[in-house]
Amino acid sequence: MNAAKKFFLIWVVPVLLLPRCSSDDIAGTGTETSTKSAVAQVSGTIVDRNGAPVSNVVVQLVPSEHDPVLSKSASLPIDITDEAGQYLLGVPDSGTYNVEAIHLSSTTRALVRDVFVDSDTLDIGQASLDNTGMLTVALPEHIDPVHGYVYIEGTSIFVNIASGQDSITLIGVPATKVPAVYYSQEGDPSEAVLLAVNVVVFPDETTSVFKALCVVGDSRNIRENDSLLKAHVQKIGGNIVFVNDECRCTETDPGVDVIIISSSSAADTVNGLFKDAQIPVIVCENDIYGDMMLTGPEPGDNFSNLYDPGTTAIRIVDPTHPIAIGFSGMVTLFDTLQAVSWGKPSSKATVIAVCDDSSEKAALFCYEKGAAMMGMDAPARRVAFFTDFYSSVIALNDDGWILFENSVFWAIGREE
Repeated sequence: MNAAKKFFLIWVVPVLLLPRCSSDDIAGTGTETSTKSAVAQVSGTIVDRNGAPVSNVVVQLVPSEHDPVLSKSASLPIDITDEAGQYLLGVPDSGTYNVEAIHLSSTTRALVRDVFVDSDTLDIGQASLDNTGMLTVALPEHIDPVHGYVYIEGTSIFVNIASGQDSITLIGVPATKVPAVYYSQEGDPSEAVLLAVNVVVFPDETTSVFKALCVVGDSRNIRENDSLLKAHVQKIGGNIVFVNDECRCTETDPGVDVIIISSSSAADTVNGLFKDAQIPVIVCENDIYGDMMLTGPEPGDNFSNLYDPGTTAIRIVDPTHPIAIGFSGMVTLFDTLQAVSWGKPSSKATVIAVCDDSSEKAALFCYEKGAAMMGMDAPARRVAFFTDFYSSVIALNDDGWILFENSVFWAIGREE
């Protein structure tokens, strides 16, 4: 990996282009552009952070899969709020839309996602304007410096890129969980590359898409289980880089936020390679629990797995922990019997879930930074995750993947 990353800050001020309106168009009642040939209407109210209505806010209805470059010639329904902060938008076709609002004088914005409209008139209530934030994303290795661009799907926000850039920062991003961020090439939408999805942007802050280093058996031939890990890291707003388990370097890219040791890695190759890593590590391979000091060193006694006959569920014992939030009692992970890892951590670990046949067998546990593990203090947060087999990763259901996503969020300190 290249440790000397180039960084470019591109200042992008998104602007909603106003259609030419007739003198009969009245704010809050829908412009001629927005109500012509409409099959339905969407209404709502724009307020400030104190709940007061805001006039002269430009509001437009954007298809949820909208690419602002590819569809730049498309006419989008648009209106300007009246003194009561109200707007009315005509919907040309039934479907799922985002409502995008910007107060041009203050540049505060609001974004209401995934509004489904059919043939009825829909009032979506209040949307609150807030200061915008910035979003930094890493670019793919091979980009088109002439026709390449980055956009936030379902919004008007995009930026053209230039040769030699490794990262790009968009400004004026609504302070919310933004839709998918793509890299694409003008005139060739088939080349669109997903960069991030569901990234939470905060007002007046720069949010960086987090980077995960995933240790796998063969980075040149990614297996299905590791492709699923990648998809779920991307789903929660991260980028992932695969490295071979045989790479004997302990120095990782300075931009890496978390290391994930996949079950496809070879335990006798990885061993305790990342034991001293100063960044969070999620271990999905129980045969290195001892090497990583998560448990004692004896297989079968300190760590192993439920393999024969396997299990379909684990039991949550700490429902208050951020990783388990929303879960309690028995949680079904698989539709069929699968292997589940377990370990016996130190008394300073937080045990989140256990195998149902034994409260001593922790299926999901973690260490806070500085907590006493087995023979050393945790240099950073550590998580032992229960998917030790290729098949158990593939068989995970939605609840199982939520536990994985929560584990990543907790490991990188974004559990809030």
